[in-house]
Amino acid sequence: MPCPHNVLPLIPAESTAYLVLALTSAYLVGASLEVLLHWRSPGAARRVTALLQAALLHAGLAYLLAGLITAWRIPVLVFFTQLILSAMYRLSLPAHPAQQQYSPENCIVHAVLQVALRVIVAVTCCTSATPLWLDLCGVHACKALLLLAGFAIAVIGGMPIIGGLVQPFLDQINPASRDQSQCERGLADGGRVIGLLERTLIFMLMLMGQPAAVGFLVTAKSIMRFGEVKDAQHRKEAEYVIIGTLASFAWCLFWSWCTQYALSIL
Repeated sequence: MPCPHNVLPLIPAESTAYLVLALTSAYLVGASLEVLLHWRSPGAARRVTALLQAALLHAGLAYLLAGLITAWRIPVLVFFTQLILSAMYRLSLPAHPAQQQYSPENCIVHAVLQVALRVIVAVTCCTSATPLWLDLCGVHACKALLLLAGFAIAVIGGMPIIGGLVQPFLDQINPASRDQSQCERGLADGGRVIGLLERTLIFMLMLMGQPAAVGFLVTAKSIMRFGEVKDAQHRKEAEYVIIGTLASFAWCLFWSWCTQYALSIL
């Protein structure tokens, strides 16, 4: 018996779940690239340019990872949702870069809204066609997306969150001594690079099933960094370094464990 024309085609649950995972991963990867590329510029014109670049980046990643060649609604919807939410969030910040402080609460709320909109886009745009990557690689495509999303949020996504958490402690350090110590001992963005490398190592060790090795990493980092600021006049700097290190490790350990658990149930 032929199927009536008014009956919608059956959409497999696997395709819907994959599309949700793909668009969520695309957002996390895109947001991480934004953090790395410092797409925050002073001035209204530069801000508009940065917002458009970010929206195009997210739309392209969503279209690429979705694997639905004819689903042009996905990049279009992602572009406009990303542009609108990012404009509402970023245009409320001060124009001068030194005054732009990203609070952890605002970052988390913004990320939750973006992920929720990605889920809505995935559900509404899902078709009966099987996504290309799911058709070619099967469950391995889902595992690759989980690895991408896990790495993005554990290693790079923690930068604005951790920075916002330790900012109140950094404000307690005397600006004069802070600038002097930076000139004498620190490299430009050295702490940021160290944080990225240490979280990358933690993520790899956790996925390799070697959580005990993380303890040696914590010990080595604590000895090297605390030894630089162990004298009494740098007590605040020492405590700031320890707080930042523990926050960075805790963030990465949590999301690495979540990624490992998600991979184990596929």
